[in-house]
Amino acid sequence: MVYCFGCRRYPTFANRQIFLYIGCGSGGRYCRDSLVHHNTSKEHYCCSLQFEKDYSNPQYMEPIKAAVQRNVLQISEKFFSALQCLLNTSFFVAHEELALRRFASLCELQKKNGVQFGDQYKNDKGCKTFISHIAQVEKRAIRSSTVSDSRFISIIIRWIY
Repeated sequence: MVYCFGCRRYPTFANRQIFLYIGCGSGGRYCRDSLVHHNTSKEHYCCSLQFEKDYSNPQYMEPIKAAVQRNVLQISEKFFSALQCLLNTSFFVAHEELALRRFASLCELQKKNGVQFGDQYKNDKGCKTFISHIAQVEKRAIRSSTVSDSRFISIIIRWIY
């Protein structure tokens, strides 16, 4: 299928009835005259101007990407400390070799002591998820430092899962 990128990006300026907006040329069958006519159309020219205007501005960001970035920043600011507390608690559970069921009661204890975090991930499955992520990061660090600092030809590392 062939689409006009500029016209599909700015549908308010585009002619929505033309085949290059809808999509044409299935299997590579499209007329050269249709492409030339579309390229010289007034609607395509307006879309092209808007495209050049938006992308020539270095501060421009697509609306969807800008909205996602704003939401990610809000989420990260809002939940960073909560996730950090949950990660620290799950690290404690793993380090002390406690049962994963104890994670929920440890979170309740922290909540009574004034630590603020949400209600998500406060069960044994959440603890397992945090511990697996911590383990992946630690494994990567050990592998990279062991392999790069080693003077041996081969290294055998046994990981217990």
